[in-house]
Amino acid sequence: MVESNHDAALARWLKDSDGALDAHNAYYWHRLNADWHGAIRAGNLNFNVVEYAMRGAGLDEDIEFVPSGGNFVVGDVECGLHGDLGVGSSRGPPQQYRRLGPKTSSGHTHTPKIFEGVSSQE
Repeated sequence: MVESNHDAALARWLKDSDGALDAHNAYYWHRLNADWHGAIRAGNLNFNVVEYAMRGAGLDEDIEFVPSGGNFVVGDVECGLHGDLGVGSSRGPPQQYRRLGPKTSSGHTHTPKIFEGVSSQE
């Protein structure tokens, strides 16, 4: 599972205090925030709230979680890029990834494209 901007919405929701007032989701909001803050207090620098939530929701341990900025190479293709992060905080269009060196694959564009060894699809 490659972390993306879609998953980052979870962290934004947890940081918004309005989540505490959402009767339907408040228990989950408080539980995840408590676990996240517990990891911070324990000095766990590797804690990823998205991975933690996904594992808690049933994501199997044998499925590799690739955090934002992480690598996941299959053959000679870098597949760890969702495509939402680019140079200088820009979005990452396929044209930008051609400069990385290895072939890449991403899914942020939601449309199939191939550009100089870079494929994007979803």
